Amino acid sequence: MQTGNVSRKVMLLCAFPVLATVVITASVLSAPTKKRSQKPQKQVTELPAVISNVPRLRVSNVTVKNLGTPDAVAVVEILNTSHLAVMSLELSTRNKGNSGGITEDGLMDLDNPRVVIPPFGTITLEMSFSEMIADAPLAISAAEFSDGTAAGDKSSLRGMRAVRKHRQDLRAEKKRRDGEQ
Repeated sequence: MQTGNVSRKVMLLCAFPVLATVVITASVLSAPTKKRSQKPQKQVTELPAVISNVPRLRVSNVTVKNLGTPDAVAVVEILNTSHLAVMSLELSTRNKGNSGGITEDGLMDLDNPRVVIPPFGTITLEMSFSEMIADAPLAISAAEFSDGTAAGDKSSLRGMRAVRKHRQDLRAEKKRRDGEQ
């Protein structure tokens, strides 16, 4: 008889910590979590300065569509002052580690390269104010030319090339998979 009492006591002693653990875990998991207060990002409401960090590319015209609305867009016309075609370029804005930008890349498909701006020609790019970083100029930050030269911000060039390589690798992998089927 004493063996039965001991086994019940042992069972109760073992069950209590397990039950307590389950109750504590359930209460922790069901407790509301605090949201990290994220500082709201300042919105761009007017056109910032528009500059070129690429000597052979010049901002020839800038207008704004839908100014004063959430859909405001900067319309930037870029002139290639070179005898070389522009094969890729980036229009970006950055401030204190935050950045936004658009890229026009004619080198994405190496089998079919595409000229982005012909020699002495222009291109018009649009960038939403919502993609811009406050208190920062809008800049032609990087470009690659038909002779293989590049100009502009080194980190923009690295980023543009890294994105291109990643997309080319994805495209090659898709072609490989499609070919296996």
